[in-house]
This record gives sequence, C-alpha cells and structure tokens, in this order.
Amino acid sequence: MVQPLARPDRPGGFYQGLHLLGIDGTVFALLDSPANACVFGLPLGSRSDGAFPQVRKLSRVELGTHAELRFVLKPCRRNEQALLPGLRPQLRPGLLLLCDRNFFSYRLWQQLLSRGVQVLFQVKSHLVLQPLQRWADGSYLAKIYRSDHDRQRDRDGMVVRVLQYTLDDPQRVGHGQVHTLLRILLDAAAYPAIELILLYHERWE
Repeated sequence: MVQPLARPDRPGGFYQGLHLLGIDGTVFALLDSPANACVFGLPLGSRSDGAFPQVRKLSRVELGTHAELRFVLKPCRRNEQALLPGLRPQLRPGLLLLCDRNFFSYRLWQQLLSRGVQVLFQVKSHLVLQPLQRWADGSYLAKIYRSDHDRQRDRDGMVVRVLQYTLDDPQRVGHGQVHTLLRILLDAAAYPAIELILLYHERWE
C-alpha cells in the first residue's frame, strides 16, 4: 500500500530526473519480556547485556518527503549491512540512492548497477582510489575492486567518479575532515561535483 509521494515539481525529491532515495537505520527498545528477548536479543554492553530487548530497523526512505517505502526488522545484534538485501526489491532504473560510508561494498555497488540504479556513496578513508583521469571540477576517475588481490592484478575493476573535499561548516558533523564520495555518473559537465556534494549533505534536510 505504500507509494512514493515526491513529485518532480516539488523541491528535494528529484535531481535531474532521478528519484532520490536514502537508507536509514535505527534501533528501538522493546517491552521487556522473555519472548522479545528470545527473538530480538539484548544489546551487548562492556560489562553485561543491556536492560531491554531491542530491534534494529533499516529503511529505504524517499528523501524529498521522508516517506518510508520499505523497511526490514531484525534482532539488534545484526549489523545494518546484513539487513540490506531486504531493501533491494523494487529498486529500478531512474533512482539515485544516497548512502553513508557504513553501507559501501563492491558487491552491493555491483548489484545496484545491475538493476540500473544510480548511486552516490560516501566511503571510508582507507579505500585505495588511484586517479586515472582528473577533471577541472576536482573530481577524478578511479577503479574499485572486490579485493586487494584483484586490485594488484587490475582484475574486474569498476570505474567510478571520486569526489574528495573538506567539509568547512562548524555546525555539521565532520567539520574540517576530508570526505570521499563515489559516483557512477561520470559526466562532470552534466553532474557538477559541487551539486553532488551539496545533494549528499542535504539528503535528510
């Protein structure tokens, strides 16, 4: 029964014709009952388990309206990456999925592209991204690989566009840090780096 609510003529829901979606994770405390503790588990603590059972929820959200289009519930000790397969149904061409650095993986990137989904992911600083071609807006092309072994042999690499920048906004988390975004839309003229950076940081606003 859930349907997208964003419209192309309203701000925040689309970018150059692409429907903007995000992934959002959260944890909820549950009623303290033996059944909930058995099914969903208790959070781990440094000295003992938590006091209440918890459930982890991962949602696919329409960024323009914050409407939840699909969500998955799992025991609290399951990490968010393990919940991602439950959000893949109904992903299709014409979407732009924006995700933070906890969700990036070569396998997920490959699966999304096979469905025709456009992606904009933040990645962790340790990811090796050797420049292949630089553009005037500061972005460059590089390859991502399944493993270091494949990278050393240049095997099955996928070309991505890399946007690296320093966030200069004291009001935001990550101020003064270098951030790295990966993008599959390689055309720098059609998709300027500054537009994509702002799009990523405004995704929940």
